[in-house]
Amino acid sequence: MILIFQNIQKGTDVADASWILRSTITRGPITPNGASMDEVFVLLYNINQGAGLAPGNYNNLFRVNYTVADLEPLQDSLKSTFRITHVEGSDYQGLPIDITPSRDLLNVIARNRVSWRGDVNSDGYLDVLDLIMVVDHIVNVDSLNATEFFRADIAPWLPGHAVPEPDGIVNVQELSLIQNIILTGHYPDGTPIGPVAKANYSKYNGDEDAKITLHISKKGIESSINSTIGIRGVQLELSNVESNPGSMIINTDLGRGFFFYVEENKILRTLLYDPLGEKYIEQGEHFLAEMPFTLDKPENVTIEKIVVVDVNREKLEKIQVEIIYSNQVDLPENYALFQNYPNPFNPGTVIEFTLPEDVSNAKLSIYNALGEKVAELVNTSLQAGYHSYYWNAKDFATGMYIYELRTDKFVSVKKMVLVK
Repeated sequence: MILIFQNIQKGTDVADASWILRSTITRGPITPNGASMDEVFVLLYNINQGAGLAPGNYNNLFRVNYTVADLEPLQDSLKSTFRITHVEGSDYQGLPIDITPSRDLLNVIARNRVSWRGDVNSDGYLDVLDLIMVVDHIVNVDSLNATEFFRADIAPWLPGHAVPEPDGIVNVQELSLIQNIILTGHYPDGTPIGPVAKANYSKYNGDEDAKITLHISKKGIESSINSTIGIRGVQLELSNVESNPGSMIINTDLGRGFFFYVEENKILRTLLYDPLGEKYIEQGEHFLAEMPFTLDKPENVTIEKIVVVDVNREKLEKIQVEIIYSNQVDLPENYALFQNYPNPFNPGTVIEFTLPEDVSNAKLSIYNALGEKVAELVNTSLQAGYHSYYWNAKDFATGMYIYELRTDKFVSVKKMVLVK
């Protein structure tokens, strides 16, 4: 059963209060596929003697209201039918009138709210979680099962073609194609994708899974996250973004940032995740992303949709969002070098620090236990703000390492452990 009868209402042809409508529904037997053939009996009459409809054609006698049930994940569409099986009419004296429906059959094609193509985990949504599942398959972290593979294998798919031509391989082609579909909001044939699952980001009393803070100013958007579990991916859709970010480069601790700006609707769609499947954000409070671009009317920007995926490849349900509007991004009050994460680590780790002012020369160096410099992640001028850098130690031996942040006014040193 895909059509669920709700009610039947009078149309504009019989909108006068003197017309009375009565209806009742009789449920039919349930078929093996769960559907039933139901009957709706309708009685329409006028309470005023001598009143009625003059001879002619009437196209708006009734309005049938119904809802459409969700289809199976792999089913694009399904047909259901309304059929008029019997019609009688009479005048105010009770004499029969020949009445003929303009049509006695109405076919309704119910379409799935999202195509199954690219919806790898079959949850009815195409989002960053599907990308992460494809990444894990490509890098051999967690292979897709047969159904997931079938839904992910959608490349090549040429623009304008109604369907893809799957090649039996899920690789970077699928990753790039699904990412483009999510960002643009359309499949290559022009069909719009379904809605993004909206997390519940109401206010909580400390029991939220994550809190995302957005600093929105004329210089762009900076964000941080405080979560109870490690995070692998974030998808944000912002509305009322008055300025096109152009060639903006997103800096994020999740690996890479991708975006698409819908000029017509002033919507900015962003994806934050690591296509290599290596980077993630530890639980706790951390820098999330920086989106630097000149933004007109920052006070108008609102969050339209948000998806946060944890290290267990689960979407977080309880997300609290705080938006801070200002003419410029709030700057940290002090110099600070934070503990790296993860720690111990193998092979990579993230080092974060804050600068309360612009500095002409900042150095972030790494030393081994003998005090020998083995890497230099930063040696340049930096602007005030939050900074994050990733160190890949795949070519270094197990042991303790020391990292140092040095500027003209500040020096700080911390330890970290590489375990292979």
